[in-house]
Amino acid sequence: MDRPEFIEKRKAPRFAVNIPVNYVSPLTQEVTCAHTHDISDIGIGLVTNYELPSGSPMDLKLIMLDNGEEIRAKGKVLWSKLNQENEFRTGIQLDYNCIKAIPLTLRSIQANLQ
Repeated sequence: MDRPEFIEKRKAPRFAVNIPVNYVSPLTQEVTCAHTHDISDIGIGLVTNYELPSGSPMDLKLIMLDNGEEIRAKGKVLWSKLNQENEFRTGIQLDYNCIKAIPLTLRSIQANLQ
């Protein structure tokens, strides 16, 4: 049986990059740490320790490794699913294009090389 060709449905390219993130948990209202799995100009893939409810508003702070700069982003949880034990992948849709994925990715790569 022939497999149909894969069709990319994303509106913006995603870049695999690991950037530390702080956010206020919609479940506990406490500041929580996570990290990105990937980013684009319109969304962020997070790795979290627990499932986040779909539709929850998110106020994120990405912490750049090169100089500690905090980049703020707002969005909402689109989905959250178990990736492995005690690790969830979560898709965040950004409210507006508040980050530029390519410069952030390049800065992260540069910081990891140093």
